Amino acid sequence: MPSLELRYTYVQRVQPDLLGAHLEAYIELLPVTQALRLCNRFGKGDKAFITRIPVEIVTRIADILAQEERDDLSGSWTCPKWCFMGICDPIDHYTPEEVQRLRGFFSDTEDGPKASIPESAPDADDLAVLNEQMVESMSWDDVLPGVRSWRTLHDEDCRQWTNLVGEPGSCYRGFFDENADIVRNHFGLDVWVAHQVHDEKWYDEDFVQSTLTYLTLPTKGPAYYEWSHRIAGSECSVRLPTENSIEVNMPPPSTSEKSLARFSRAVKILGLEHAVLEPKSGAKGNGASDSESEESKDGGKVAPVLRLLAVSKDDSSAEEI
Repeated sequence: MPSLELRYTYVQRVQPDLLGAHLEAYIELLPVTQALRLCNRFGKGDKAFITRIPVEIVTRIADILAQEERDDLSGSWTCPKWCFMGICDPIDHYTPEEVQRLRGFFSDTEDGPKASIPESAPDADDLAVLNEQMVESMSWDDVLPGVRSWRTLHDEDCRQWTNLVGEPGSCYRGFFDENADIVRNHFGLDVWVAHQVHDEKWYDEDFVQSTLTYLTLPTKGPAYYEWSHRIAGSECSVRLPTENSIEVNMPPPSTSEKSLARFSRAVKILGLEHAVLEPKSGAKGNGASDSESEESKDGGKVAPVLRLLAVSKDDSSAEEI
């Protein structure tokens, strides 16, 4: 059923994989960081096992642990996002050792492909040629044991991304919905996630999609509307032209300097960066203002902005139309 969700509030756009990996690291380390801070509060006398630790040392230890955890988790978020967006290469799905094996397999000789592994490391030209060869050949499981088809691995990463952030058309937003209470209680913010389709092409796909993610100031709730498809006859599945209109009363949210400061605090604690909203290919009047572009270039703090966020979804199956 087609639906439209509107939210009018202060927002700051961030990269979904960065937010996901860093928030997951923050949650994983909560018991440790809380224990560190308690060590700074308790312990008196000669019998105390832990004496007072300077706040600067506690903060430094927490930062080191957070960075290590983020590095460990980044691949499980970034690689699936690349695949979902269609900006990955076939070789991105393999370890360096597997890439060397594939180079040996695709190296042409008079006697056919070689089974040996090249001794030299691949340069940019080698990798470009290997990518082209891998696109042309979808599977070599029978001739290269232990190395799975890059397309199979790519599809698995795409599914992993939608498991993390939710399927297009679905109201469920995976990891971010599951941890919404932590984001609200610890930072006073919400996370708004939506998918976007572009008009470019990648390999054998006819579209490219991306995921938009915003930190938002909580509101009473989004405006949500649903409608049904018009079809020709009771037993026919041919869609008829459909148009719907609504009038929405959405006054600006009440804010203060204290509430807007939640954004900078969350960005600092989670180690986030402001993300620039790229215009669609050939799009005109996409709503991205010049001020947004300038904000992202200074490399400094970016203030939250008041925006109307809109997402249109349709999770109808062919049987439902």
